[in-house]
Amino acid sequence: MISADVKRSIEVDLHSKTNNTEHRTSEISEDELIVRRGQPFTLSLKLTQPFQPDLYPLTITALTGEHPAEDLGTLSYMSIPDGVQRSPSAKAVWKMELHKNSSPLLGNLTLIIIPPADAPIGDYRLSVKHMHEEALLATLTVLFNPWCPGRL
Repeated sequence: MISADVKRSIEVDLHSKTNNTEHRTSEISEDELIVRRGQPFTLSLKLTQPFQPDLYPLTITALTGEHPAEDLGTLSYMSIPDGVQRSPSAKAVWKMELHKNSSPLLGNLTLIIIPPADAPIGDYRLSVKHMHEEALLATLTVLFNPWCPGRL
């Protein structure tokens, strides 16, 4: 079950204004996160304790639609460290990296998230699982990217 109260243990900053400017969507909104597929965006997490990925990995799920599935490209799992067991038929796999300016020992994580060039466009929900908690992080919109070389 996903709790909408992520603020209790994890604070999130979507950097909507910066991300939207970089994704050429700031004319649409500066408050809501609107990104283009195939192009990385950043978000920051503040944990209540040090991040120890070997003991407690961080997993983020991106999903869209009423019946998300890996083989449809409407459900994707990312984790640090990358230990996700994906379906062999998974399509449109999102990627995530820990930015070098993160401070894991302080619980400050800056994540680089990359929706693939073939990700279905639409509204997505990002949820996080860390330690024994799962919570909704954010909602975002993924748009077509005419500037992406790998686009369909």
